[in-house]
Amino acid sequence: MDHPSPDPIVERLRRAREALGFTQSVVAEQLGLPRTAVTQLEAGQRRVSGYELERLARLYGRKVEEFFLEDFAPEAEVGVLFRSQLHAEPAPALLEAVGRFRELDQRLSDLEDALGIEGGDGELQLPGGVRAAENTMHAVRQGQRAAVEERRRRGLGDQPLPDLAELFESWGVRTFFADLPEGVDGFTLQDPMVRPFLVVTKHAIPSRTRFNLAHEYGHVVMDRSVRGNLTCQQNRAESPEVRANAFAAAFLMPEEGVAQFLAGLGKRKRQTTATILEGSGTRTVRNTQSGETSALQAIHVVQVALHFGASRGAALYRLASLDYLNNAEREQLHAELAARGGELEKLLLSPEERERGGRVLPDADAAAASRRRMLGLLLEALRRGEVSRDWAREAMELAGMNPEEVGRAFGLVPEVEVRHGVILPEGV
Repeated sequence: MDHPSPDPIVERLRRAREALGFTQSVVAEQLGLPRTAVTQLEAGQRRVSGYELERLARLYGRKVEEFFLEDFAPEAEVGVLFRSQLHAEPAPALLEAVGRFRELDQRLSDLEDALGIEGGDGELQLPGGVRAAENTMHAVRQGQRAAVEERRRRGLGDQPLPDLAELFESWGVRTFFADLPEGVDGFTLQDPMVRPFLVVTKHAIPSRTRFNLAHEYGHVVMDRSVRGNLTCQQNRAESPEVRANAFAAAFLMPEEGVAQFLAGLGKRKRQTTATILEGSGTRTVRNTQSGETSALQAIHVVQVALHFGASRGAALYRLASLDYLNNAEREQLHAELAARGGELEKLLLSPEERERGGRVLPDADAAAASRRRMLGLLLEALRRGEVSRDWAREAMELAGMNPEEVGRAFGLVPEVEVRHGVILPEGV
């Protein structure tokens, strides 16, 4: 069915294209159309079809609904992020991926509404954010405190976390993976009216992917008043990024969990303090271990990294921030890990893990999390008669699934029955 194409929609399409710096020729090439087709469309000389509007919205990194808003903003949020941080426009392929993610987000929201699922785990309730950091150390403390509070709020305890993408999706935070430019680890988009939306690079190793996910989730938790954050090499020294790094390390490797794990290896901090009651007052008691007994070696850093599903660099950073290492020890271990960290890790892997090329972390195939959730919701919606098979097919394709394979696996046959006005596969 064609959408009506009044002047406001045509004008918004043109403004969105120009805001991204795309020529009509670039748009035509991406859509597989002659340039004259785009020229005629923007001039109002022909109607824009529903399919074309969907393709254009996707190419511009937008939702179709945005082009019907009275207060339409021509600049896509991801474009603003890239211009402000990288001083460059995002590639058309990336914008199209973001547009596809937005479509997928809408499909997931429609499914959740149809199935009576509110915000993943009930209403998505997140803290109101934190104030601007006064300096670097203040930013680090903010990130660490926020991670402790978020673990407590979510009832996560002190143990290693499972698949982060699935965890965040279950909380109502949309999580996607994309081909991001070199030097860009991820970005977060937040709109008070919709669910948070985070994207990380799909090219990182699994342990780095987990850190990137935790980092971007830190922005979701701590930067609620900001519409978007881009994590890249150019801004890593800025307070919001320092804070998100501290959040990620503490969220993945909680202090008490690290302490318990190292205690099992016979390692404790050189000095611990405790305040005890004594008479009408208090007294501070210090327990000091010898340097030789408490000193951590490179193998211990690798063990912490493997146990919590973090990178060796993140584990080293976390151990230093928890005062298990002084600056000199940290530098020495950094050099040792650079020289033989991979060799040490292999020694700790089982024969099966070595054969696979490394330990399989929960987020090793992180992009599969959203596909698994989408498939589960789709099958339940089909069973209840809430969606048509055609609608489900489109959603599967958006999520990168093969509808034919799904149909064979679950016995979905051609649509032959109409129930409650919705077409369903036979037997559903």
